[in-house]
Amino acid sequence: MNLNNRSGKHYLPFSTKIELLDNKTKEGERVFLRKFIFNNVVCSIEETEECYVSPWSETIISAMPDELNGMTVCDYGAGTGIIAIKSVLTGAKCVTAIENDSNFRELLYQNIKKNNLDNKIDVMPTSQSVTNVGFYDYIVCNPACYPSLVGTSSFYHGGEMGTDMIHEVFLFASKTLKSDGHLLILIPSILPTSLVMNSLNELGMCAKLANDSENLVPLRKSLVSKLIHWVDINKEIYPEMNYYKKNSEFYEKVYLYNIHFCDNLNTKY
Repeated sequence: MNLNNRSGKHYLPFSTKIELLDNKTKEGERVFLRKFIFNNVVCSIEETEECYVSPWSETIISAMPDELNGMTVCDYGAGTGIIAIKSVLTGAKCVTAIENDSNFRELLYQNIKKNNLDNKIDVMPTSQSVTNVGFYDYIVCNPACYPSLVGTSSFYHGGEMGTDMIHEVFLFASKTLKSDGHLLILIPSILPTSLVMNSLNELGMCAKLANDSENLVPLRKSLVSKLIHWVDINKEIYPEMNYYKKNSEFYEKVYLYNIHFCDNLNTKY
């Protein structure tokens, strides 16, 4: 995280500026603080240079319903916990946060405690810890989806084609979503979408875009050349894979999908 790009910047109408906590570090990383307002309640979120509320997460936050009264929600790959925390503050009766990275899980616990929600959010280290069948109204996921071959840190690894975590959450959703439930998941343009959707169809689930817009998000600067090369060599097999160039910068489009069982194509969310 580049402090010059992050500090004092406004991302969302319900977010304050980002502050650097000068006297605090975590695992050698600088720690930042942001405050959010959901349902007229202010919550504080600590972030590190590796684990923070990204533009991807902000897309999901903006698309989620303003009220989740009495609903059950799972934040799959919770990171800072911002989506789980928002879910509680907007009325969800039961919230699960799954985070398998031990360092990020520690930050997740810290943010839950900071906002006095210890007894409102169940934190799980893996999806295997969740055994409730047909339980969730919403599962929300901002997946790790960079291909491992480009040398990303393990946190961003999505396997050889960048789709491993997406397949995992599809399988999880097929077992734990209610029959009229929804999975909100981000899928970027650099991935082989046809490969992803084929696995979804095998589970009896369907997808539609959750909003009319697509977000253009910069590729991570340290990985631009590797990601471009990776897309270029796979594009012959998966022609939908794409990146975009604008003013000498390279971007990916990020699409938010609403996944549901095919019997519920007309279900509103």
